[in-house]
Amino acid sequence: MGSLTRFVITRIALLIPMIWLLVTIVFFLLRVLPGANPALVMNPKLTNEQVELISESLGLERPLIEQYFDFLIKTITFDLGVSYRTNIDIATELGLAFGPTLMLSVFGVLIGVPLGIVMGGVAGAHRERYLDHIIRLFTIGIYSIPIFLVGIFMQMFFSYFIPDIFRGNPTIYAILKEIFPPVSLMDAGNTGEFNHYTEIWLIDTILSFRLDLTLDLLTHLLMPSLALGMLIAGVIARQVRTNMIYHLEQEYVHFARARGIPENVVKYRYALKNSVVPTIGLISLQFALLLAGAILTETTFNIPGLGRFLFQSLQEKDFPAVQGVMVLFVIIVSIVSVIGDVLYALLDPRITY
Repeated sequence: MGSLTRFVITRIALLIPMIWLLVTIVFFLLRVLPGANPALVMNPKLTNEQVELISESLGLERPLIEQYFDFLIKTITFDLGVSYRTNIDIATELGLAFGPTLMLSVFGVLIGVPLGIVMGGVAGAHRERYLDHIIRLFTIGIYSIPIFLVGIFMQMFFSYFIPDIFRGNPTIYAILKEIFPPVSLMDAGNTGEFNHYTEIWLIDTILSFRLDLTLDLLTHLLMPSLALGMLIAGVIARQVRTNMIYHLEQEYVHFARARGIPENVVKYRYALKNSVVPTIGLISLQFALLLAGAILTETTFNIPGLGRFLFQSLQEKDFPAVQGVMVLFVIIVSIVSVIGDVLYALLDPRITY
C-alpha cells in the first residue's frame, strides 16, 4: 500500500472520531454551561412547573450520561427531535433549508475562487506596485466590512441606484429590475409550481422543465452569491499572493527565465499554478463555513437556508432546532475538511506521507 493511499484511508477513518468529538462538545456546551438550561433559555419567565414539564419533554431530568448516550444514538439515526417553533421534524426542516444554502454556497465559491486566484496572482506578480497595493487594500477592506453591510450596499446600488439612472428608459429599467431584484426573496422556490425532487431548486426546476423559474432563481442568487464571493475572494487572494511571491523566488522560475520563456508564461502558468494548489485546503474550509450557514447573508437577502433557520431558531429560543443545526454543521465541516485534505494530497505529488 502506497503512502498516499495509506494517508487517504487514515484521514477518512479519522472522520468518525472527529465527528464524535465535535458532537460531544456540542452536547456538553448546550447543557453544562452556566445558565444553559434549555427550558429557562427558551423563556426565563417560566414557572417551576413549566420548567419541569419542558425539562421532562427534553429528557433533562435524567442523568447526564443517559442523556448523552441517548443523544448519540439519535444523532446516528439523524433523529433530531421536533422543533418547538414549527412543530415539524427538525431533520425534515434541515433538509428543506439545506438546498438554498447549498446553491448559495456553490455559486459563492464559483465566483470567489476564480476571482481570488486572479487577484492573488496579479498582486504577487506585481509585488509592491500599484496593482498589488490596490488589490491588497481591496482584500483588507472587503474582509473588514460586515457581510450584511456588503449585502445592503449591493441591494441599494444595483436594485435602486443603477435602475433609477435609466428610469427614463422603461425597457432598460425593467431589465435591470429583473436582473437585480430589490429583495432577494427566492420567489421561485415558494411557488410550488415545480416538483421538489431534491429540494435543490435549481436542479428541481430544470428536471420539471420550468426554465423560467430556473432563470428567476439565478437572478435572485446573483447578488448574495456575489457578496459571499467577494468575501471568499479576499481570503484566497491573500493566500495566493503569498504563495506567488514564494514561488517566483524558486530556482525553477529562474531556470525558466534563463531559457527565454516569456515572463507572463513563467508567472501565470508556472508560478501561479503551483501557488493555487496549497489553497485547496483553504477553499474547502471556506466552502464548509458557507454550508455551515451564511447567517447574515441569508437573513439580509431573505433566503430560506440553514443560516436563516438557525437565526430564527435562536430568536425563538428553539433549543432542539438549534441543537440539530449545530450537529449538522459539525458533520458538514468535518466531511468537507476531509475532502479538502484528500484533494490536496492527490493534486500535490511533492508531498510525502
